[in-house]
Parts: sequence; structure tokens; C-alpha cells
Amino acid sequence: MGCYPATVVAGGLVELAEKHDPELAHWAAGEAEKFLASLPAARPEQNATFLAELHSELPQEWADRAEAIYRRHLD
Repeated sequence: MGCYPATVVAGGLVELAEKHDPELAHWAAGEAEKFLASLPAARPEQNATFLAELHSELPQEWADRAEAIYRRHLD
């Protein structure tokens, strides 16, 4: 079984809650934001590993677009 980034898991939980209970979705989104804010900042080697995996798993055009989006949100 693969390991999913916390943002993917949190997003999935919020989407599931939105489908079944909008009030719960609001709470879940807030809790996810607090949790993600508490995580340590990514280290540069983690970024390089992530980008290498991104390029190995996606078609080149999509990988380039995903990397550009990722880099815009690093700050």
C-alpha cells in the first residue's frame, strides 16, 4: 500500500464530508488546516525527491505544469 501525503488525505476527508454533511465538512477543513499548519516545513531534499517522483510518474507536460504550480506555492 502506498503512502499518501497529508494534504491528499485531508482533502479526501473534506470532500467526503461535503457530500454527506456540509457542517461536518466545515469543521473537518478547519481541523485539517490546523494540522497541516503544525507540520514542519519541507526540507529541500524532500522537495527534490517529490519533484523527481512527480516527473517519473506523470507525462512530461503534466509534470511540468504540476511542478510550476508546486513552485508557485512553496513560499
